[in-house]
Amino acid sequence: MDLSSDKRENVDESEHWVMLDPNLATFDHRALRQLKQKLELALDELGHIDYQLSGTLTRLCCDLTIETHDNLNGQVAQMVTPGIRRAMMLLANELNKAKALTEEVIADDFNSKKA
Repeated sequence: MDLSSDKRENVDESEHWVMLDPNLATFDHRALRQLKQKLELALDELGHIDYQLSGTLTRLCCDLTIETHDNLNGQVAQMVTPGIRRAMMLLANELNKAKALTEEVIADDFNSKKA
């Protein structure tokens, strides 16, 4: 088929369409795999932050060097800990859902191309 001509000819599809091997990763798959990797890194980083935050909150509750007469640091730490735990858990759950959805989209697209 001559793209420069003004007159378009009816050409069999097999002459200008190239079928890709379904086993090859397409650009979309690569982008989804990169997203999955970023989600995994975010989950790892969230785990590190959670660990550091737990240590800091524990120190606020128990550290005698920063304790005040009314133990305000400990009271604040105890008050915010449940909310922080809940927020971290929700964030981790949402990241896991996004990761699972990404894996599912890749698998479904791969299986549909395979069929």
